[in-house]
Amino acid sequence: MDFDSFNQCLAYIEFSKEEKSLVVKFLPIIGALSGALIGFFLNYASTHSKENKIIKNKILCCKEDVDSVRDSLQIILKELFRIAGLISRREPLPGHNLPTNVSSLCLSEYFSDVAHKLSSEQRFQIQRILEDIKALNSILEIIQKRDSLKDKFTYSLKLSNSIILGLRIYATCKQTFNDEIVNKIEGNDFQELGIDQAELSAFFALKENGNNENQSLNL
Repeated sequence: MDFDSFNQCLAYIEFSKEEKSLVVKFLPIIGALSGALIGFFLNYASTHSKENKIIKNKILCCKEDVDSVRDSLQIILKELFRIAGLISRREPLPGHNLPTNVSSLCLSEYFSDVAHKLSSEQRFQIQRILEDIKALNSILEIIQKRDSLKDKFTYSLKLSNSIILGLRIYATCKQTFNDEIVNKIEGNDFQELGIDQAELSAFFALKENGNNENQSLNL
């Protein structure tokens, strides 16, 4: 080996030592940064998974609440139609089995949290359900008071409005989280609700009487 080649070997060895020392120097920093990034992504994935699970649970609660409202409306509508029959026939109303209100606790509490996960149609339907329940509850509060029976015509108007609201809520509940499209209540729906033809006729009689300012039944 000549002198120049020997010097080149020495220079290469010195360069290699310097390169290794730089790697050793920055290795802890690289390790720390890698650990921080891995920790961040693991934490993000865990948080995202938990949030998705919470949202799914809230949507499930909303679905169950819609079903619960629909079940409540079956009982309420049956009783409202029974009362309509008594009023249209001018028979005394000894009492009723109406609840104080229709509950929509989960829908009211969770709707804003899950709205972004629902379709525009579902958001519209749930908003309608909540608005109609509020209106129905206010009417139920009135028609349950004995004093309201003093003016039977006004009472019949409230009764008719409560039935219309109840039927609309019932129909909306049927399609909110289902593929079923319900534009109006059909005969099968009345059978499902347990409403017979006599009760249905009594409701239409009250509705017609309201339209002609109490000229039909003279309540």
